[in-house]
Amino acid sequence: MLDRELSSLPRKIEGYDLDGCELTLRIAMFLPRLSKRSLGWQVGNDLARQFRELGHEFELISCAGDALQDRPGSTVLSTSRLWEWVDRVLVPLSRCPWLISSAMAFASYLREHGDAHDLLYLEVAYPHASAGALGAALAGWKGPLVIKPSGEDTLVIEDASYGFRRFWLPRVLARWTLRRAAALRVISPLIEPYLVEQAPAPMRQIIPSNVSRGTVAAARVGDDESRRRRRKARATLDDAHGTHGKTVVLSVGRLHPFKGLDLLIAAMRSLPHHHLMIAGPSFSIRGLGDVADSLRREAEHQGVAERVQLLGAIDAVRGHRDHRNLPLAPDTHGRQGCSAEQSGSHCGRRPGAHRG
Repeated sequence: MLDRELSSLPRKIEGYDLDGCELTLRIAMFLPRLSKRSLGWQVGNDLARQFRELGHEFELISCAGDALQDRPGSTVLSTSRLWEWVDRVLVPLSRCPWLISSAMAFASYLREHGDAHDLLYLEVAYPHASAGALGAALAGWKGPLVIKPSGEDTLVIEDASYGFRRFWLPRVLARWTLRRAAALRVISPLIEPYLVEQAPAPMRQIIPSNVSRGTVAAARVGDDESRRRRRKARATLDDAHGTHGKTVVLSVGRLHPFKGLDLLIAAMRSLPHHHLMIAGPSFSIRGLGDVADSLRREAEHQGVAERVQLLGAIDAVRGHRDHRNLPLAPDTHGRQGCSAEQSGSHCGRRPGAHRG
């Protein structure tokens, strides 16, 4: 992933000449809220480590100290009680309890240390990248911003109370943030039309998430080793879940309405000899309730409840199935695709699952 990201980064972005930074690019990534328990903490550290292995400087900056405190290559910012109070006052409009205080803390940091960074890398247009972009604007920092929008920046699911674009201020700030970017990292071609509409000027490059050199290398094993892994893993699955003799379809990922798992459950009606296993943490969403419970109800409604099993949040399920089901477009979720091939499973995708 990192080799591709760096090679895909234009050497000139909206007038910023990065040729002088080719040997060592000094990158700062601002994630306003990080916790050791969060996925963002794991992903951010993985990203930083790989950039550093390629010889670049990479600084992780946050306003939550439990994740970054006393770690090299990271900076923890303190937020002002005054701006925290402003956040509390504005939260009915901003829908975010830390937007202003994080932006002001980041602005103070950039005024003092901005010259140490060539480029800001921000993820999730609202509220994370908006806080970073506001901080850069307030500090007068003139360097380029590279932003990776997320699903919540582009999708709205009213019945699941999902998507910041339901509210006018987040909608305005997300659009402003995207238009301020020098370049956009697009993780799927399915969201590119929306980004073209919202921010036509910034350069765009489709660079999928979650493909590392280590994962790709691990997938390149011989046929004999792949079959051995598959037999061992399948035996483990059968012993644990009673799937002996069944053709298993496995879906991996957090349970959320935008994943389209209800469509997958409905499709099981046309696969009478298949057994669906859904692995991933569930969420409770206002207006919908627990997503796992809603999927169980959908399975009952479709008459396939006896062939649909929810496994809950687990660390790893690989090599146990005959088919793996992946959400979104063919070029996303590369790590899951690689692990499927690594274990000898066939990999299928749901192009229609990405709603909005």
